[in-house]
Amino acid sequence: MWTSRHRDLGLIVLMLLFGLAGCAGGESSGASESSGSSNAAGSNSGGPLPLVRSESSSSTSTSGSTAGGSTTGGSTTGTHSSADQPPTAQLRSSATSLSKGGSTTLSWSSTHADSCSASGGWGGSKATSGTQSIGPLDSSTTFTLSCAGAGGTAVSMVAVTIEGTLDLRWQEPTSTVDGSPLSGLAGYRIHYGHFSRDYTEVRDVGANVGGSYSFSVPAGTYYVAMTAVGLDGSESAYSNEVVKVIQ
Repeated sequence: MWTSRHRDLGLIVLMLLFGLAGCAGGESSGASESSGSSNAAGSNSGGPLPLVRSESSSSTSTSGSTAGGSTTGGSTTGTHSSADQPPTAQLRSSATSLSKGGSTTLSWSSTHADSCSASGGWGGSKATSGTQSIGPLDSSTTFTLSCAGAGGTAVSMVAVTIEGTLDLRWQEPTSTVDGSPLSGLAGYRIHYGHFSRDYTEVRDVGANVGGSYSFSVPAGTYYVAMTAVGLDGSESAYSNEVVKVIQ
């Protein structure tokens, strides 16, 4: 049950500053701000919100003996020819996340394969093992390696994600709803997701960050709002929402 201490922390002065969020490769042309300071769907305007809680080859052998006699059957062992073995393939990337324009090195190996080929973010025939430098990359890409032999075909894939920087700035609160001075904060929570007022990710930041914070996210469109967290763990209503395109 919410108490008056949560209502006291209804920091209506906590505002995200529009237009100051940056993205990799320059300012986004898709930034916009939702009108007013509306809360998430289902909440009362300016009212308290619930706390966000940090939540192979094979072998066979046979043996036999003649009952009541002195003759003992020998054992036999059989193995598959290496030409019959199913191939394996393994593809790796030296980096699985990069900034826009970054490069990575792909390395691969295989067994029981006669040839390999590449598809997805690269192409062409490949040796059955090797390395290759890839880049610059401007978008998230999946690389695929297929290796074939007498025993079939094996496929291996690796994804490289392009990330950008989400820069946020906000006006730090100095008073509570009733106008009294703010005695202290434990920090802030950044709520973000890919749809308006549907925040699927939460990031906690300290109180002494000077009203700004930056972190890396995969390329995409993000809707962002913030809350303030009191020393007792209570949480304010959402700030206004901003939207940013990270390219």
